[in-house]
Amino acid sequence: MSALTAGLVEKGIMSKPDNPPEGPCEDSDDAEETPSGGVSPAPNPKSPEHSKREHDFRMQELQVRREELVFHRELKLQELKLQSREQELASQMELTKLHLVAKREGLEIPVSMHQSFDVARNIKLVPPFNEREVDRYFVHFERVATSRLA
Repeated sequence: MSALTAGLVEKGIMSKPDNPPEGPCEDSDDAEETPSGGVSPAPNPKSPEHSKREHDFRMQELQVRREELVFHRELKLQELKLQSREQELASQMELTKLHLVAKREGLEIPVSMHQSFDVARNIKLVPPFNEREVDRYFVHFERVATSRLA
């Protein structure tokens, strides 16, 4: 089995081959088969062919590692989204329980300000702020706030 195949099997990316090839030329990354069917001697470790093989193998390893990292990052993101959704649902369920208990006991449930007051719709009622007329601004602001809440 080649080093690349062994590495992929070890990382769980590829399953172990059922019938690994027989013979020294197939198991050895260094030996090459010649066109006449014989086995040539191992290439020189400093030869361009050997360097290219090492480079290709390293690039494949890096690609596999990158894919693993992307997968784990996406998995973590999905876990965080799921956890956030679970917390949101738990909060909604708790709020619903509290509303039911309050209703059963005849308590009035106050409406929160963010549900009854739309800032974007009412911002036009507040005059532009002028540092020289601060008192006038606050008087007008209080008048608008009182009239909108009543």
